Amino acid sequence: MPSGQNVAALSRAMAQPRRPLDLNRLLDETVRTLSNIDLEHGFEMEKLERSRASTELKRQIAESLRSRHHERREPYLRVIADIRQRMMAMSLLNGLQAAS
Repeated sequence: MPSGQNVAALSRAMAQPRRPLDLNRLLDETVRTLSNIDLEHGFEMEKLERSRASTELKRQIAESLRSRHHERREPYLRVIADIRQRMMAMSLLNGLQAAS
């Protein structure tokens, strides 16, 4: 299960790399983690739908599951946005260097 520690480690690695970062690999790993979060959420929602709980209870639980899903996804979405921004900046820099 992904944790806040994973996001913190990714952020630290990007902020102060000891060696050149493989941004494509980092992006792939982060997207994979995000996919796992989505898959787990889907399983939880399916399990809820099959349960014998009342409609009102299911609605409340579904709302809670959606909120938790959003909270778990958000830090990874920020990491992905940061990686993409870095990739764009590196691409622009490489283009400028090639042109000179």
